[in-house]
Amino acid sequence: NGGSTPCSAAQLAQIVDLVGWDGANFYEGAPAPATTNMTAALRAVGGCTETDNNSSDFSVGAPTPRNTTSPLNACSAADTAPAVSSTVPADGAADVLINSNIDVTFSEPVDVSGSWFSISCAVSGAHTAAVSGGPTAFTLNPDADFANTENCTVVVSAAQVTDQDTNDPPDAMAADHTFSFTTAGNVCTTTYTPAYQIQGSGMSAAITGNVTTQGVVVGDFEGSAAAQGFYLQDATGDANPATSDGIFVFTGSANAVNVGDVVRVTGFARERFNQTALNGSNSNTAPVTNIINCGTGTVAATDVTLPFASATEPERFEGMLVRFPQPLVIAEYFNYERFGELVIALPLPGEPRPFTPTAIEEPGAAAQARALTNTLSRITLDDAVSAQNPSILRHPNGAPFSLDNRFRGGDTVQNAIGVLGFDFSLYRIFPTGPADYTAVNPRPAAPELVSGTLRVAAMNTLNFFLSPDNIQEASNAPDNPADNICGPIPSLECRGWDGDQPLELQRQRDKLLAAIAGLDADVVGLNELENTINVEPLGDPTNGVVAGLNA
Repeated sequence: NGGSTPCSAAQLAQIVDLVGWDGANFYEGAPAPATTNMTAALRAVGGCTETDNNSSDFSVGAPTPRNTTSPLNACSAADTAPAVSSTVPADGAADVLINSNIDVTFSEPVDVSGSWFSISCAVSGAHTAAVSGGPTAFTLNPDADFANTENCTVVVSAAQVTDQDTNDPPDAMAADHTFSFTTAGNVCTTTYTPAYQIQGSGMSAAITGNVTTQGVVVGDFEGSAAAQGFYLQDATGDANPATSDGIFVFTGSANAVNVGDVVRVTGFARERFNQTALNGSNSNTAPVTNIINCGTGTVAATDVTLPFASATEPERFEGMLVRFPQPLVIAEYFNYERFGELVIALPLPGEPRPFTPTAIEEPGAAAQARALTNTLSRITLDDAVSAQNPSILRHPNGAPFSLDNRFRGGDTVQNAIGVLGFDFSLYRIFPTGPADYTAVNPRPAAPELVSGTLRVAAMNTLNFFLSPDNIQEASNAPDNPADNICGPIPSLECRGWDGDQPLELQRQRDKLLAAIAGLDADVVGLNELENTINVEPLGDPTNGVVAGLNA
């Protein structure tokens, strides 16, 4: 109590807190400032600080007496500096994949600025990275892969990281955070599961679940408007004709590879819409992201001939680069305009193209046999574009379809090359190059003359409508089904006034008039004309068919 005798250890242990000021010989840290008869020693921050240092914990000011009726001053918890709480890879991690991202998680929400991190590696040098996430967990995606078997150090700069709370100080990290890791060796030389083992010899994947495989990219159809993935084929194969050497890899909207890349892929093997594939997880929509480039390579196309021995034979080529060397005829193109699909087929010997069985045979065993042969003698040639009604269609020769580069049913396609995939219940060729096209069924300049006194013709106008479909949509108003003149889907089933192409009605009418005039018929029957009260697609004086023919 102000004496000069030091307190014993036992006495010191009983002291909860103390303050000494001015000339006191006992205090915490350093004495509080001296007071006068008119001032008092006041604990700082409204009584909410305690650092065991009287000099910084107290200040001198006018007395402010308090008692039990005085309002309480609630003290908030003392703030702590932000810090890095975890990283991936962890400090000291080994065998880190060279294409890995770096995750940094902080102890609280923070703001980062400027060069708040650095990545330096012994072989590949300094790395920049794209940053995502925040404000607590951040992901660094290096702009270039690391090298194999090298040590990398990441430094998080304390000066560029501040917490987002207002309870300051402290505001910034107390010190830089540094961690290191070592990358894996050349994973491209380690063992993997070949595609043919994943495929097996059955109709479904022989191996399912997490798996790593490697091969050459033989078909790149990535992107949101395409098949959203690529086909990978084992570089050597297993020489077993019953197993496919290829597999589809779903990558979503990413664009990760190019044809000819040798890549190592880790994903989840499964059946995706009945095609053996790798996903990021056991979900159709989960893309594969673990793709490592291992160089470049080539795979020769496997020749496939028609007819197939059975309906399941194409499965042994699923995912592989194939070539159909035979001259095949264009047998069907119903889905060509909408989906870019056409069917190429091998006709029966002596016939120019496949025919409907009962057009040749009486119903019965012979017709059934012909139907089976037709089924086994055809394959769909698909442009691998998922968009409907594209503005540009792919001709089998690889160039855009046009009036100067067209085809007709019965023309031949030889050496069609691409990846054999499975989608929408059909095996398909997704082209990787042009085929040899030959026009063997040219369009006649005019109908063949026949005896008689009247020439009668008929044709489908493909929805020749003069009224706009879905009037309210044209003015950006909510859809009203009652306004959909030619069908329940706005701006789709009419091909005239409000088609999704400029001047669609004019283009449709010009083509229709030219076709009718070219028939040079005395009587023409037309169908799929608008049947709306007070609308006359034939007799309209401005846009009608008759007015156009007589112009």
